[in-house]
Amino acid sequence: MLERSEHSKREALATELADVLLRQRAIVEAAASLAGFFQEGDKEIFETMMQEDEKSLRMIDTVINNYGLRVEPKPFTQKFSKLCLETITNPLSLELERLTAFKLLKQDQYFSGHLIHKASQLAEMDVKEAIGMFEGVQSVFTSHSNQVEEWCKTKGVEMIMGESPAGGLVGMARDLTANAFGKVLSQVGKPAEEMSVLTILRLDHHKVLTIFKEIQAAETQEKAFDLFIQLRADLSAHAEAEELIVYKHFQRYVDLREQLEDSWSEHEDMRELLEAISKNSDPLIFKQEVQELQQIVKAHIDEEEGEVFSLFQQKAKGEDLVRLAGEFSQVKKMIQERGNSPSQPLGSPPPSPKSESSDTFTLYSLSQKY
Repeated sequence: MLERSEHSKREALATELADVLLRQRAIVEAAASLAGFFQEGDKEIFETMMQEDEKSLRMIDTVINNYGLRVEPKPFTQKFSKLCLETITNPLSLELERLTAFKLLKQDQYFSGHLIHKASQLAEMDVKEAIGMFEGVQSVFTSHSNQVEEWCKTKGVEMIMGESPAGGLVGMARDLTANAFGKVLSQVGKPAEEMSVLTILRLDHHKVLTIFKEIQAAETQEKAFDLFIQLRADLSAHAEAEELIVYKHFQRYVDLREQLEDSWSEHEDMRELLEAISKNSDPLIFKQEVQELQQIVKAHIDEEEGEVFSLFQQKAKGEDLVRLAGEFSQVKKMIQERGNSPSQPLGSPPPSPKSESSDTFTLYSLSQKY
């Protein structure tokens, strides 16, 4: 049995999620190409599938945001997806060749999704919670994979016999669509940009509190520190994105400024302690400082969810909170990607949003595109 540290497990799962995200982007592009290639009837089916794939893509990105660790996809996945996409978009490719390449993408996506599902069953609770929404996406992967396989069989029979199998492609596909993925997606979670930002913030809060419990229950110091690495990444990305998007938005209200100044100060206290813990190698001091950090974070969360969020709801309309959710998630994604850069170690404190530094302003400006 291969022994792996907690951090290496999380990085391996992050790589699978990165593969799924890359592959899903290729699938969306492929479905759009197929919708333009096939005639009426088949075209409508691919357009419907493309809409479902686009929603799945946004949900996968939301899952990775919640997971809190972004890495590069495997080189093989990049080459494989590119090859399939080139076959699908090549004007010289035959109809069956296009469908076969699309089937390979869909089946590979289904397998990776199943792998993530099985691996997450052995993961810590914060991981299960972070990628829980993936269950709905995996249901769509399964349905699509089965559907495209049937399409390939149908087109293969047509090439050999000159006619479709009994029932025909359109009728079969419509039945599958109605009975499977269309119904599934209406019952699962939403992409980040369709939620209230307060819901996303609460999800982040719940996750970090879960990691604190996991650190306390860790059997070894190595595992405790691996969990702390995840905690540090989650807290850092959450706090900076919250300042850049949420606090900045509500700072326009004079009666909220004092409350927001307090929240900013609490974030600074948290960053200072995160940095101190990161430099500490003494297990006893590590445990004490993590407990101190937990108290700070818990008090901050209690105040936000018990008082501040209700003030936000009084000031903002529902559509404003949904818009902020999209901006928050996009900026958090950029922070996570920056955090994995060698030039920017995870957990290093960003410039204070109140100082309007160039780096902070760039992130905030980019977020206004979304």
